[in-house]
Amino acid sequence: MFLIRTSFKFSLLHTINVVCICILALGILAFPNSFREYKYPFFLPAVLSVLLNLRNIPKEFLVIYLAGTIVTIVYIIVGYPNATAFEVSLIQSIVIYIVFPFFWIFWLDYIFERYKTRVIVNFIILAAILGSLTVLLCLWLFLNGFKDIVALFIDDPNVNINEDGVVLIKFHVYGSFIFIFSGFWAIVFDRFNYKYLIILIFFVVITFIAGRAALSMSLAIGLIGTILSTVKSIKLKHIVSVIIYLVIIDLIFLIIENVFEISLINAITYAYDHIISGGGGDERPMQFKALMKGVYDNYFLGSGHGVGVDLSRNDDYVWRYEILPIATLFRVGIIGLLIYSYPFLISTVRYIRLYRMKMLNSYDIFFYFGMFSICISSFSNPYLESIEFQWAYFISYVYFYNRSKNLKVSC
Repeated sequence: MFLIRTSFKFSLLHTINVVCICILALGILAFPNSFREYKYPFFLPAVLSVLLNLRNIPKEFLVIYLAGTIVTIVYIIVGYPNATAFEVSLIQSIVIYIVFPFFWIFWLDYIFERYKTRVIVNFIILAAILGSLTVLLCLWLFLNGFKDIVALFIDDPNVNINEDGVVLIKFHVYGSFIFIFSGFWAIVFDRFNYKYLIILIFFVVITFIAGRAALSMSLAIGLIGTILSTVKSIKLKHIVSVIIYLVIIDLIFLIIENVFEISLINAITYAYDHIISGGGGDERPMQFKALMKGVYDNYFLGSGHGVGVDLSRNDDYVWRYEILPIATLFRVGIIGLLIYSYPFLISTVRYIRLYRMKMLNSYDIFFYFGMFSICISSFSNPYLESIEFQWAYFISYVYFYNRSKNLKVSC
């Protein structure tokens, strides 16, 4: 009886843990920065899982986490004399650069230790489908006068259809899409069947309905990266099927244009022009010049957290800028930037090593180009300074560490 009760308690706790993981992951992936008061309580069991698993944390994770923490603390101190609203910047720096990197690195390692990569990727794709359906639902609700319902998903909701029929929808979930849509090409090429091609078509349509240049660019990065990584394994049937589905996408575009009175072709053109112009307008080029001036003035050594330049992007948080890599270089200098960038740099090394060893699989491509796309998008939007998007930076790092460890690949 004792063994039965013990087994039942263990099974019950395991089930509760799995449910909490699914709810938290789904909330973060499909509804980032929304429903926070309902979502954040589920962080508690996740944190407990991390704390109970600390003895098994890989040494590399501890070293890079401690290195990043030291950089953050040092540059909080460096920035103190010149910081604007020091108390606020102090809290934000600790939460963004110390607390949540700890959570994401160690919790994601906990997830990868307990679940197969295929299960994790399938769950991520499912979350993207749910998020995409939410975008369509909110578009319909907004256009039909239900703005108050849309406000449940995002503060100050806005859908703008300009005179060229280009839709610009403000939605947080695009940050998740940048990672997932980019990597999804690898899954389509690997599991080449109608089900995944239909999902791909859905993601492509959502991309151009969204009207976001970074999302369009991530889709292109994923396609090009997947082709370059799998060029030797692409078969004639793949090419023929892609052509057929491109025709289907074109027909879907025509239907959407007539039903919603929007132009997806113009959306593609708009996204292209937006990327070529460096993000649209003069704001980001001005930020770049101002931040680089600050970098030069401090000899690439860093000005400190909480410090801004002459050009203010946000009056309440003057240290925030849209060009995150350059802003990070300004704050923590070249050494701090390299330490913060270690997860991306070592993941790149491991990816190239797997490629040269001819051991790449679809999950390698999925995680690498998802990470690559979110890092590129940080030149136009500081997604990675949001605690609910940092998973997109650390998940690939954790994946490639475990992949290399299992294959006993050095680096």
